Amino acid sequence: MSTVAADSASRSGLWKGSTDTAVPSRMRSVDAARCASSPRLSPVMPCLAKWCSVSQTESKPMRSAWTACASDSWMRSRASVPSGHWTVWKRPNFMRVPLAASASADIRTTGLRNAMRAWEHRRMTPANRQTPVRGGRLPAERLRAQRLLDPTDATPAEVVADLLAVQAQDGLATKWAVGLRTPRGASTETLIDEALAAGAILRTHVMRWTWQLITPADVRWMLALVAPRLVAGAAGRDRELELDAKTYRKVNAALDRAMRDGAHLTRAEIVEVLERAKVSPEGQRLSYILGHAELAGVITSGVTRGKQTTHAHLGLRAPDARSPMPREEALAEAALRYFRSRGPATDADFAWWIGLSLTDARAGLAAVRDQLVFEEVEVAGKCVTMWRGHTSTAPMTTPDAHLLPAFDEYLVAYKDRSDVLAPEHTRHHNAGGGLLAPTVVVDGRVVGTWRRMLARDAVEVTATLFAPVTKTQQTAIERAAKRYAAFLDRPLALTVDVLA
Repeated sequence: MSTVAADSASRSGLWKGSTDTAVPSRMRSVDAARCASSPRLSPVMPCLAKWCSVSQTESKPMRSAWTACASDSWMRSRASVPSGHWTVWKRPNFMRVPLAASASADIRTTGLRNAMRAWEHRRMTPANRQTPVRGGRLPAERLRAQRLLDPTDATPAEVVADLLAVQAQDGLATKWAVGLRTPRGASTETLIDEALAAGAILRTHVMRWTWQLITPADVRWMLALVAPRLVAGAAGRDRELELDAKTYRKVNAALDRAMRDGAHLTRAEIVEVLERAKVSPEGQRLSYILGHAELAGVITSGVTRGKQTTHAHLGLRAPDARSPMPREEALAEAALRYFRSRGPATDADFAWWIGLSLTDARAGLAAVRDQLVFEEVEVAGKCVTMWRGHTSTAPMTTPDAHLLPAFDEYLVAYKDRSDVLAPEHTRHHNAGGGLLAPTVVVDGRVVGTWRRMLARDAVEVTATLFAPVTKTQQTAIERAAKRYAAFLDRPLALTVDVLA
């Protein structure tokens, strides 16, 4: 088909011939200027470049329907393009050319190249252009980014700083989450307890109304960024508990006076402080009062006294904390550290993790996108744009296993976990009520759950697998269990079961 004939056929809507296929109506045109200004469409430039490299001889006549790819309606022809290459975009109004294999290669690629020029002002540098990949290597990349695969030397505080924040409502599980991310044998439960006692790591409410581990340097600017949205979201519950802004100011002033001399108070002692201030701590009021005081930057975690946790004055526990920064800078800082320590991940994953709106998450990402790498990744049959730091993408060469604690960042840091946890196994990991089970992970994918029991002279670990594993994989699970026992400095008693 000649160029003139092709253009005429495009305008008339006629696509006929022995090898041509009608273009579905959902391939709608979009204005080129809109494409050029859209931050959601700019990441697909490398996909266009990759498609342009497909020669006419590599292409076959289209025999199957076009299928939608990702949220931006990019299209893929499974019959005409080699697997893993993403193809046609919503064609701008200024260029309507047939993309059937019978058309000349010049016709097919000219429109794509013209469209690519509209995106050049996005200044996507070669360093962060990546070819489309399958989702199969996601586990290895995330394990490596999260320091679970070949971690470098680091103290517990450095691990927490690298991750920015670590979910921590289960105290024992949280210590293992940090220990896992230090070199094997380099960290024990005792060392992490010492870091918490010294204030090198704080455990406080920061995001999503859950406790987090965070370093003193990061606590104040993160609270300034995230806390206002959390406080606003709790307004309804505050009214139910008859807690208002005046009451919270009264409570915070009382706690400030009680702790400014360096006191570390248990919950029972804090109740006494509240009663002296004529504030009732009955029912759930105490939990909300303490949570709001943490979000206000008045109190934080103190030294454990026996088996009781305490609270202390944040100003004394974090005297050198970074001051709150402008919101745009804080969003950029949080985005950069999230994607470097947890990528590949999507903007929706980041929004979920930090507990802010998707608009805020995208604003933070836009500010640092030139410092990250993006990829078009196929996950569960869908094409999504993911971002990561400049980490190695080498695959795992030997079976690798981990006993991850409940609420580990490897799972909770992402809104969509289907790439590492099969949907049919979700009910075993999340039984409801906000409780997540510890998981057995082999080669980056969840293959079971586990539980532990501390006996007098050992730690008893029972792993329940969703399906049988190979002998090599079982050996890797045994190594992971031995590492956990070494972390606790106890002998191991391991039992491995398989679900019926």
